[in-house]
Amino acid sequence: MSADFPYIIALGNVNGVGPQRLRQLVEHFGSAEAVFSASESDFPSPFLPLFAAILKGRAEALSFAQAQVAIAERFNVRMLAFSDDDYPSRLANCPDAPVVLFCKGGVNFETAKVLSVVGTRKPSDEGRILCERIVSDLCQRHPDLVIVSGLAFGIDVTAHRAALKAGRPTVAVVAHGLDTLYPAQHRDVASQMVADGAIVSEFTFGTQPEAYNFVSRNRIIAGLADATLVVETGEKGGSLITTRNAFDYNRQVFAVPGFPGREQSKGCNDLIKKNMAALVESADDVDECLGWELPSAARSADTRRTPSLFANPQSPEEEAIVAALRQEDGLTASVIGQRTRLPIAKVNVALLNMEFAGIVKSLPGNSYRLMV
Repeated sequence: MSADFPYIIALGNVNGVGPQRLRQLVEHFGSAEAVFSASESDFPSPFLPLFAAILKGRAEALSFAQAQVAIAERFNVRMLAFSDDDYPSRLANCPDAPVVLFCKGGVNFETAKVLSVVGTRKPSDEGRILCERIVSDLCQRHPDLVIVSGLAFGIDVTAHRAALKAGRPTVAVVAHGLDTLYPAQHRDVASQMVADGAIVSEFTFGTQPEAYNFVSRNRIIAGLADATLVVETGEKGGSLITTRNAFDYNRQVFAVPGFPGREQSKGCNDLIKKNMAALVESADDVDECLGWELPSAARSADTRRTPSLFANPQSPEEEAIVAALRQEDGLTASVIGQRTRLPIAKVNVALLNMEFAGIVKSLPGNSYRLMV
């Protein structure tokens, strides 16, 4: 924490001093502490109306800031101000970056690669499995990758869990003070990510997860990353706000296409149609778009990849699909559904699981080959 941090918190707590004015004042006076020490004659005319507000709210604001710092120190929370050298550089380049960040965890924000992953709170089984596969593949390929998301239900927590399972750090940007956790059901995930990743917030201790806070925090999810990947989203929602932020920051946006007409697919399909997002279906697509080269060890391992001898079907649906493909290879998902008499939704979910396990391989035309 810099010596100026408490004064920045205090200045931001004065009525009438928003983030933009705060930055301008700090730039003019050299520090937030100097703003509080300045006399009325020191204030240039554009800022003169703020002098009375600062003078009136000074004592209360400084007391509030000192209490915030005490809580942060008690719970080992890092405090970063926009003027600090260790403020995340990717986020610092965004015009509306938060003036302060509270960070629980020791993540390195300056790692070579950072990807944000967002999506619907109610994903399909196919969307959830595809999210797991893309994040897992990227994490296994890139030891310098950090995954960022919002700890929400659905795609967010799926991405966090996939990163943790792969042994990679992951960062959650939350919409409340770090003295609470929302949703409480994800406390186990949050506890795991603090070890190597972090929980991050721009909100002071005591701030509750109000709806408008989620809108605000989405820009941080986009700003911390090199690119944002959307896996299923409807026509409205926080994921699209995040993608618009990323687009405005000139960061790459990726979207996974979905079946036309399906609610979870509408937002992604629309982003692709409007050329606001690149179409991706796998980790290979992400690597190609971003120019992320595999480390030599990962590259050689990838070229030698073969199906596991121990990759066996794990469910009755998978066993039925294997039996069908043993009779005739190269069947499409719809034909597999007809021959196994399984609903097409169950066929698609099973095929995704089986492809991830190395049991089948997808071929052009939505057909599949047995690999075991």
